[in-house]
Amino acid sequence: MPAASIFASFPEFQARNEERKQDLRQFLLADANWLTSAELSDRAGFKNRNRSAGPNGWKQRGKIFAINVEGHDRYPAYALDEAYQPLKILKDILTVFGDSTSAWSIASWMGTANSWLEGKKPKDLMKQDPAAVLHAALIQKAGAQHG
Repeated sequence: MPAASIFASFPEFQARNEERKQDLRQFLLADANWLTSAELSDRAGFKNRNRSAGPNGWKQRGKIFAINVEGHDRYPAYALDEAYQPLKILKDILTVFGDSTSAWSIASWMGTANSWLEGKKPKDLMKQDPAAVLHAALIQKAGAQHG
């Protein structure tokens, strides 16, 4: 009788992880206002015929991020000021995380409680205390530090 593979239960774990990931994504979508490219273009005053050109330009220049929902970009309203322009602090935060961090990972970091922010979500403090949010991002990126 062959020995059981240590990977025999891998599909079960993979399925549970996928379920958790989908639950987190649904939570993040429900917990914030996510704008389509067209909505953001309208609110920001872009006049381009291509409704996604303005927001995509911001994204390419690292001023904002977008998550992909069913093949379409969604932009976080919490990352915008009253004139629907990207908050300046967001560019710094995105620079800290770099290109290797997925948009969904950034959305997860922004939308979940952070111990460096006294249990508050970074997205909720971006306008009130941007320096604290940037500090928390720097700590997150640095990872665990051992003395």
